[in-house]
Amino acid sequence: MRKFKSKLGVEYAFLRVFMVGALLWMLISSSSASEFEKGLGIVDQTTDEVGHVSLVLGKAYIHRDEKRVRISKGSIISVGDRVYTENNGHVHIRFVDEALVSVRPSSTLEVERYEFNRLAPHNSAVKFNLTEGVARSISGEAAKSARQRFRLNTPVAAIGVRGTDFVVSASSVSTRALVNEGSIIMAPFSNFCTSEALGPCSQNAVELAGDAFQILEINDSSLSPQVETERSPGFMGDLQERFGLAGQTMSSGGTDSDERDAASAYLEVAASGRVREASLNSSLGDGQVSVSKDYTPEVALSETEVAQNQIVWGRFGVGQGVNERLPVERLLAAEGREITIAASDYLLYRTELSGARMDSNLGLIGFNLDSAQAFYNEGSGEVVMRVTSGSLDVNLLRNTFVTDLGLEHALTGEITFSGSGRIADGGYLIGLDGATSVLGALATDGQEAGYFFEQQLEAGFVSGLTLWGGR
Repeated sequence: MRKFKSKLGVEYAFLRVFMVGALLWMLISSSSASEFEKGLGIVDQTTDEVGHVSLVLGKAYIHRDEKRVRISKGSIISVGDRVYTENNGHVHIRFVDEALVSVRPSSTLEVERYEFNRLAPHNSAVKFNLTEGVARSISGEAAKSARQRFRLNTPVAAIGVRGTDFVVSASSVSTRALVNEGSIIMAPFSNFCTSEALGPCSQNAVELAGDAFQILEINDSSLSPQVETERSPGFMGDLQERFGLAGQTMSSGGTDSDERDAASAYLEVAASGRVREASLNSSLGDGQVSVSKDYTPEVALSETEVAQNQIVWGRFGVGQGVNERLPVERLLAAEGREITIAASDYLLYRTELSGARMDSNLGLIGFNLDSAQAFYNEGSGEVVMRVTSGSLDVNLLRNTFVTDLGLEHALTGEITFSGSGRIADGGYLIGLDGATSVLGALATDGQEAGYFFEQQLEAGFVSGLTLWGGR
């Protein structure tokens, strides 16, 4: 009996060895080495999910499986996704290896490949395609450990890295890059440098380091990239004039850091219709230059401006005193207009030549943000916030609306206000959802809109007014 058990134990042990060997054989004979690594548990990531959205401002979308999905904070990023931002869109992505990528307005970035091997980081592989616009990339563990297996492609050039922080501006005919830290290697596509490959190319390549103020540029007719090294007042002044960056510490007598910030700001707006969007979140590094647009008027609206608007804000209290920009005295707002809604210290007036009914032929309407004002109240007082972006989309076929605003202040950082709700008969916007509220109205011809908004925060709340024009 003891011999039988012993023999059974030997056979069982042999069977286990055989099964393990068979499993290894199947894994080794699989279609790729990466499949073998995943089977052994070497590759940390076993799904296509490789990151998430940590910040979104304005309108941005993910194109996936021939579908377009609106991006929100927390959205999952997968291999094969194309992140697309409109002219007010701005997206930050944090990847599984702690890499950070910022996709700026009017840009398209594809995540073609992202394989992070946590146990053997040198076997990782990362590949992006920036087909248009501006992106900033800060390397994570994958790019730092496997520099020869990182690639960012643009329509005309391949970019490899040496563990770095860089900004790229791309179009169909040219590519420009600035390095904040580390270095990049840029080369034009050729028989020796194909878009399908990984890592930096060596043929006709130029390396750019972050220890000097330089911009690396290539176009579709260049044999190799060219380095812009001129630091004359004319060069800096040209950046100011062409891209509206006056006030961004761009004097010719500034420090290297000042000039680097100026060039970085230039790259970040060069491909985004000169929209001066919000700067990167502080988690993306220090020493950044703010290029935020502010939709808050510098002075209060004049009588002439008010007279031209169908939608006008009036106030029946002192409001925010000298900080008020949109509302005017009630008598002025009421000239030729009727009250639509009341919110906080404000009244929204509207021209109603044909009565308080919307035109019957209206359907889907998209609005541009014309002006806004916002305040942050933490209990001890109110401070003026910047309004950096905004979108408002109305569906009068279903009587619904969605809206968002980009808000910014040193006390709060960057905040995205998002609201949605229903459109009541007469074109009234009503959105009440827990911590957020929207009250407003549409012009009866669908050409203008305005709403009051409020959002509760962990400490205090933000509130404000908006005015919108048709696209």
